[in-house]
Formats: sequence, C-alpha cells, structure tokens
Amino acid sequence: LGGGIRRVGSNPGVAALVEAFGDNLLTGLLDKGGNIDIVTAIEMESHIVTLGNAFSLIDGDLTTRYVQRNEPRASFDIHGHMTVDLGGTYRVDHVRIIGGVVVRHGFRFSEPRNFIFKYYEVLTSDGSLSPDGTRLWTKHFAGWPSDAVRRRGMADHFFPAIPARFARLRWRVWDAACAFGATSRDGQVYTTRNCLVTGRTEELQIFGEGFPETAILKSPLIDLGEDKNLNAVRWQADTPPGSRLEIRTRTGNEVAEQLHYRDKNGKEITEKKWLKTPKSLRGPVDTTLTVGDDWSLWSKIYTTFGQAFQSPTPRRFLEIEVRLISEATGQAASLDWLAVDFSPPLADRALGEIAPAETQPGELTEFAYYLRAEGTAVDFDRLAVESTAPMRFIRAAIDGEATEVETALTEAGFDLSFPRRIGNGQLVELRFTSTLFQQSTRFDVLLEDNRRGQTRQRVDPGDANPQIASNSNVVRIPVDERLFGNIEFSTPALTPNGDGRNDELIVELDLFHVLVPRPLNLRIYDLGGRLLHAEQQAVKAGRQTLVWNGRSGGKLVPPGLYVVEVQIEGDGRQQSARRALSLAY
Repeated sequence: LGGGIRRVGSNPGVAALVEAFGDNLLTGLLDKGGNIDIVTAIEMESHIVTLGNAFSLIDGDLTTRYVQRNEPRASFDIHGHMTVDLGGTYRVDHVRIIGGVVVRHGFRFSEPRNFIFKYYEVLTSDGSLSPDGTRLWTKHFAGWPSDAVRRRGMADHFFPAIPARFARLRWRVWDAACAFGATSRDGQVYTTRNCLVTGRTEELQIFGEGFPETAILKSPLIDLGEDKNLNAVRWQADTPPGSRLEIRTRTGNEVAEQLHYRDKNGKEITEKKWLKTPKSLRGPVDTTLTVGDDWSLWSKIYTTFGQAFQSPTPRRFLEIEVRLISEATGQAASLDWLAVDFSPPLADRALGEIAPAETQPGELTEFAYYLRAEGTAVDFDRLAVESTAPMRFIRAAIDGEATEVETALTEAGFDLSFPRRIGNGQLVELRFTSTLFQQSTRFDVLLEDNRRGQTRQRVDPGDANPQIASNSNVVRIPVDERLFGNIEFSTPALTPNGDGRNDELIVELDLFHVLVPRPLNLRIYDLGGRLLHAEQQAVKAGRQTLVWNGRSGGKLVPPGLYVVEVQIEGDGRQQSARRALSLAY
C-alpha cells in the first residue's frame, strides 16, 4: 500500500505505546486508551453506528469494512463524521483513508477498487477548546478526490507535523444539490445512490514522527485504610533535554461508586439503553470509585525529589497524576517509579484562619493567624509558616498567653519552635506583618515534630477561632485593574554633578497581579518626542525600582526639560505613567 517508513516512539510508563517502523497509530487503539465514534447524520443528530461496525475501520484487516446502513435524505445537505481519539497527543503528519483496495469475488461478480467519498474533509485537533466549549480543529484537506485517488481506492493526506489528540474524517452523506430536480412521487424523493455517500471504508490509518507529545497516567483512588499524614513525594525518572515530567496529587476522605454500563462490544452506554438491550447483547457493568465532594483540586507540580506533600493531609484517599511531556521530536521522559511517604497524623484535625481577610495592595499590614489542633493524638512542637509574600514574625501566643518561641527564617517564610508541645484544642495565635501585591495570597501553616524529622502536616482552612469570620488562609486585595501603584519619583530635578545629591533619578512603584515575569520599561524623551534612553527589566508583582543617571549612550544629556515614562506590559493590558523632569549641571 506504499506505507513508507514511519516511526512513532514510546517511553516506559506510558499507556499509549506505538513503537515500530511503519506503525499505524490506530493499531490497538482501545488498549492505548483511545476510542472511535461515527455520526452518520449530524444535522439529524443520528448516532446509529454500532461500535463493532466502527472497529472495522481500525482492525488492520482490509477484508472488513465499515458500511453505513441507513440512507438519510432531505432537502438540505447532510454530513457525517468519523472521529478518532488517539488516547494521547502525538505529532501527526499523515492521514490515510482506504476506501476500497481489496477486490472481492462473490458468486457472480467482482468489485473493482473504488473510493466512495465525494466532498470530504480531513481535520485534527490537540483537544483545545474554544470559548463556547467546542473543540478547535485544524483542517488539512477539504474538497473532492482526484481521479488518481479513485483509481487507487485510497487517499493519502500529508501535512506538516502537528500535535493531535483527535482526528476526524467529515464527509457529505447526502448531496441536496445532486437530488434537486429528481423524480418525485407521493411526496418522496427517488434518485440514484450518486446523491448518497454511505461512507463505506475498509480502513483508516494515521502516522506521525517521534514520541507522543503528552501521555497522562493516573493512579486509581488509593485507599490508605485510615487517615494518614502524607509527607513527601519521591520518584525516579529520566528527563533528557526537550522533555519533562509533571506530577500532581489530590486527596479526600469521601468516595462514591460509579456504574459503567457497556454493550457487547465494550462501548459504554446509558443505564436506560442497557436495560432496554436484550440480555444476549448486554455487556458487563463495571463499578469504579470516584472522588467525593470533599476532594481537593490538583496540587501544583512537584519539582524536586522528596518535595513536601502539597495536597491537604491527613486524608484517607489519594490520587496521583503524571504527565510525560515531549517537547522535542526525538526526546521523551520516562518514569521508573514513584512513592509517597506517609506516617500517623500529628493531629486528627488541624484548622487555621487568618485576619484581616482583605488588605490594600502595597500596604504593610499586621496579620493574625489562628490555629487549633484536635484529636486523640495532638503531638507537635514546631510550626512552619509559608507564603509567596515576604513576612516578618512579631510574636506568638497560646490560649491568649504570650509564648517565647525560637524563630528561624526559611526560603518560604519562617519556622517556629515552641518550648513545650501543643496540647489538644489549644488556640495558637501567630502575629506577623506582610505586604501583598497579588490577589488571593495564601498563607500556609504546617505542623512539625522535632522528634519525627521530616514529618509535616498541612493545616486545613477552617473555623479555628469562633471570634474570627474568615475561615480561610487566603487574603484578598480589592479588585483593581491597575498593574502598578504607589509610584514615587525621587526628585523633580536631576543634577548629575557628582555631589551625591540628586545625581540619579530613582523611580519606585508597587507592581500588582503580575504572576510571571513581564517587561517593565523606563524611557526618557526630550520635548520633541525623541527617545534618548530606554531600559527594560523582567519583573513580577512586588516593589520595583528603576534608576537613571542622566546619561544617554554613556554621555550626559544637555540641560533642559525631559519626559520620564514608566510602562508595564501585562498579559491582557498595559499601564504607563509620565512625569516631567528637569536636568541641570
């Protein structure tokens, strides 16, 4: 069939495996987590193709074929599509449609090679969605087959390699223009089959180059038997340049059973349809556990071996997701093993909340964090306080009584060591100051025990102090579209004469809501609008400083009046401020 030499790689730990010369990505599709769906009349919402009939498109057997049995007819065009879920994201560059290449010999006839499709389209999608929730597709072909394609009985469509999770063949099932003017009697349209395209196809094939772009592995819901304190995540993997590994976790205490009804071909159907199906045609009913209402969202990505567990703990149930991502065609990540360390909890329940729950951006604020641990075994004597915002510890109290603690600064905040162990139900109060520049800044507190080494337990947000109404560890700032504020210019007059006074212009400002580095620009113009000096810094939310020494190209600019512009370019908008500046020497 002129397949050529193609190669799609695989890597250890990946569910979607394709590895050989000339492999078709649709071979063993179900085993790779993929699926196929055929709609025969989109405009009529007709979904009548059985999974067994559809599988003949991907079974690798040219003696079997998909054939559409119904014949939809209308005064308008009717379309159908064959949609394949590859089970993973691959770099696809070739779609083959084998319409009819096997000559069939019946009792009295033989069937020549043929390609039944008239107008059709070939599309792929990486799974991205548009704002209205529909899938975004890239169209690689739209039109009528050539005479050569009809003679061969198959069509090859090549295109530049593109990430694809889904592939679709869309065709015109019923051609209304063809049927127009046909003989009609008794209100029915009678015409030849030339106006109807059944979609008869022997095989679909999809090829690509390199490793899967993304492969997702999910653990089952892991039952630890009882609440456990989850401490750290460890793994062994290989991530050559051009590949990476993303590990996330989520936890909960509630699970629900979900029933999956299947037909005899293994395709999932509704319970109602399963009950209406004759017993001889019914498939099995599978039971799986699904997450309950109290489960956390997926955590941030784990970046280092032995990193502290990021999801709420202690919990009974755990789920792990691993993404193996290949950004270069010839490189792939591989995962050998993954482990989660756990231990008995330091407390059955630990709740914390912060006040005030809202503050002004860029304003130094004193916060109070309240913590209460309860249970049969409350056993800790250290606290770790962590946040993306800088903090300065002030004092601590237990049940309203000031307590001397040993303080140690950390990269994420500070650690506190108490002179005695915290008791069951005692209210711990922590006071510290911080300046916030980002919306919804979170302050995490973790219980620790000097005797247990790396054992840590994250405090859940909740009602630790009935006199505080926040029940949260997140602090808000007022909704504001500004990207910066509190801008200050050190002087309105620059005198760069070396006397140490006003030799430099210093611009300070508070940058808000900028989570990833964005360009902050300082520009100096003369009154004619000519740009004399420009510099740029990549910055994130926080207090920022810009400096100009009165020079352009290493030389002092002439005395006179100038315009200073400060500009930040955000993801969706930009903001700028201008000031007049005089320069004399």
